[in-house]
Amino acid sequence: MPEDAKSYDLSAAIAEVIEKHPPIVINIGEGDPIKVNPVQLWPDEVLELVTAEKPIEAMRMMLGDDYSRFKKAGGTAVLLLQIFKDSGGADLGKLVGS
Repeated sequence: MPEDAKSYDLSAAIAEVIEKHPPIVINIGEGDPIKVNPVQLWPDEVLELVTAEKPIEAMRMMLGDDYSRFKKAGGTAVLLLQIFKDSGGADLGKLVGS
């Protein structure tokens, strides 16, 4: 590695992202709240689905087992995207062309 190369500690970088962009907590009225990590920590596969204009599949993958509870409580993928935007996170709608 060149002497002028900058070194990063991955766990410190992740901790910094979480400190600057805390997870979003969605209370759905039944069971535990749903916690969603900031966009910077989403799996690459979720971002690929978002940019491929497949937001429903992306939100399903991101929420995992919580997606059915979210949907049963009246949540939708579009609403979840709006929650991210309103919480100060990324405007994922721009990625999907809306």
